[in-house]
Amino acid sequence: MYTGYAGIPTPKWKQDEFVAKDVTYFADGKQGLYVVSYWNGIYQRQAESGLWSKVCELVDKKPFFTFIESSSGSILGGGENGIYKSDDHGKSWNQVYENVGVNMLSETNGVLYACSWRGLLRSKDGGNHWEVSLPGNTTVFRTRTVDAGIIALVEGQQFQGVWSPNEVMISKDKGQSWKPMFSSLPKELKNVYDIVQVGTTYFAATNTGIYTSNNNGVSWEKSVAIPQDKGTNFRLVVEGDTLYVLQAPGC
Repeated sequence: MYTGYAGIPTPKWKQDEFVAKDVTYFADGKQGLYVVSYWNGIYQRQAESGLWSKVCELVDKKPFFTFIESSSGSILGGGENGIYKSDDHGKSWNQVYENVGVNMLSETNGVLYACSWRGLLRSKDGGNHWEVSLPGNTTVFRTRTVDAGIIALVEGQQFQGVWSPNEVMISKDKGQSWKPMFSSLPKELKNVYDIVQVGTTYFAATNTGIYTSNNNGVSWEKSVAIPQDKGTNFRLVVEGDTLYVLQAPGC
C-alpha cells in the first residue's frame, strides 16, 4: 500500500508501513482512514500518530467487499452474504441484510445505499433496515451523487451469449423512483463504468475512453482515449479540481 499527498500537482507516493497485506478497500473515518484487508480484518490509521490499529477480525470468517462509516458513527461492511453493522466500532456485529452479495456501500444526505447482485438497496434509518430501491436480476455496481440526484450504474444483461449495454439510472427523490439518466447515448458510450460531475461537467469512463458533457448529457466529446493494451474498466476519482483515472483490471 502506498500513500501520498494529493494537494500538489504531481503527488509523491511512498510505501506505507501497513501491518497486513491484501488491501482491498479504503474508507474515510472521523478518527482516521480505514483499510479492509481481505483475509486479515479491518484496520484504522490514527490521524495524529499515523499508526495503524486493528479494529476487528473478519466477520463470520468472510471478507468484506465494501466498507463505510456512516454519518451517525456506525460502521457497515458488505460481502457475499449481505450487510453487517457495528455500533461499537467493531466490537460486535449484527447482520442487517442477508442472502445477497453486496459490492458497494455509500451514503447521501443521510440515506444509505447498497449495490448488490440483485439490484440496489436503500436504508433510511442508519442501516438497521433495508429495502429494495431499484429492483433487478442483474448487478448494480456503483452509485454516484451529482447535482441532479443519485446515479446507479447497472450491469447489462446477457441474452443468448450477447451482453446488453450497461444502464445509467438516476433518482431525484432519494431512491424512491428511478428512470434512465439520458434519453440516448452515442454508440461509443456503450458501457459506462463510472460517471462523476465536476462543476457543471459530466465525466464518463467507458470501454473506449473518457468522455465529457457540458450540457447535461445531450452531447458527449471524447477527452481521453484509452490505449487498447490498458484494459477497459476504469474508475474516476475527483480530488478538488483534479480528476484521476484509475485502471480497474478486476471486478
